[in-house]
Amino acid sequence: MGRGNYVIIYVLRSETVRQSEKRWGANRYWMTIAGMVVVLTIVYTVLVNVPIQHAYAVAGGAWPTYLGDNARNGYNANEKIINPNTAPNLKVHWTFHTGGSISTQPVEYNGQIYFGSWDGNEYATDLNGRKIWSTFISPPTPDCQGINRTFGVTSTATIDNIPINGKTTTVILVGSSDAHVYALNAATGAVIWKTLLTSVPHTFLWSNAAAYKGSIYMGISSVDDCPLVPGGLAQLNVITGAVQHIFYDVPNGCVGASIWASPAINAATGRVYVAVGNPGACNAAEPYGSAVLEFRATDLTLLDYWPVPAAQLGGDDDFGATPTLFTATLGGTVHEMIGVENKNGFFYALDQTSLHSGPVWEAKVGTGRLDIAAAAFDGKNLYVASLGTTINGKHCSGSLRAVNPATGAFIWQDCLGAPIHLGVSVVPGVVFAGIGAAFVAIASATGKALFGYKLSNDIYGTTSISQGVAYIGDASGNIYAFGL
Repeated sequence: MGRGNYVIIYVLRSETVRQSEKRWGANRYWMTIAGMVVVLTIVYTVLVNVPIQHAYAVAGGAWPTYLGDNARNGYNANEKIINPNTAPNLKVHWTFHTGGSISTQPVEYNGQIYFGSWDGNEYATDLNGRKIWSTFISPPTPDCQGINRTFGVTSTATIDNIPINGKTTTVILVGSSDAHVYALNAATGAVIWKTLLTSVPHTFLWSNAAAYKGSIYMGISSVDDCPLVPGGLAQLNVITGAVQHIFYDVPNGCVGASIWASPAINAATGRVYVAVGNPGACNAAEPYGSAVLEFRATDLTLLDYWPVPAAQLGGDDDFGATPTLFTATLGGTVHEMIGVENKNGFFYALDQTSLHSGPVWEAKVGTGRLDIAAAAFDGKNLYVASLGTTINGKHCSGSLRAVNPATGAFIWQDCLGAPIHLGVSVVPGVVFAGIGAAFVAIASATGKALFGYKLSNDIYGTTSISQGVAYIGDASGNIYAFGL
């Protein structure tokens, strides 16, 4: 069959399972076969190559960093155009092609879209998908695992406004494949500064920058664990690029504990949180491997940490996901929480003020197979994805769950026929995800599929939503803009 109007069910196969607020409640809603077809059917939409024409307003509409803000909650509360009623009418307005896979999340600010590609370039387009500039920042880096692929820009851009020669200038902050952090002029792509974080060979910046009070924060990792390098967290001056502090997660002379994903920042408390990869070879202990760490933003002083218990780790189990900051009401009191999924398939929820006390709750959401998806939080529920899992005794190649933030109870569960790799995004009433090669919109209240469209290749990135348009990239190097 071609890419015309036809129906698929493989993306959301099996059933949506409703559960009570009790974690293992017995009351469940089973849809009839006819209902399943209606609810879980996804209609592929014909590509409509019509440019988007709409007014742009910065206030409340921008998506300026990975997962929307430094809390990394993946939520645009100000989105009013796309909602559960309009989402079924989404269509492709335009596509933009690059020379490499896209795993970064497109970011949107001041009428421009920014994204990196594995071809080594950072790109900017206007809201109609017309190229404004491209800047080469990442030399090709082979995957050391023996897989025939070459990495380029894998770090999602962060937008910030800084003074340059007395004038406020919008800049792009992004990491490269050769351990440089770049500040690019957002209007032209010109390099304002670039800083080498470390000269250790095979160091790679998968992480996405966080900008906060005149500094940026970036995780340091290896290319792909082969070989391991000393992992850490860097703090740089956003105006000059000067390194202010680097906290290495391992003792001198040791390797491991990469920070693959993004730092999350609580802007009110000035605390930075990261989830850390596996420890490596060392003559001393590496307590910060496979752990969640808390830092003081001003100087990267380590304040607290919690390591995953050894009994729950095995093989390549570590953290590759970006942590999500959220709130939960516990015993009548609102607590500031942090949640993150481990490759072992557990989602851990901890109190930000007491990491060392361990999880407030934990939920098994995957079978332990490279689960690195970031969760989303809409102020009411968490939305947690996984690769392989089991729902009601049935194997699922992927899953999406709505989770009670106070207890970890599953509110609904979708058994998917393909994995969600890097996470989900949410606007009021609608969750967006890339499921295999399918871009889907799902009702956040029920788990019902609202819209689906098959892209040209698998989706490794995460959706951004701004001013009634959803943006997503795929492994064929295409950016898609979906609107009404």
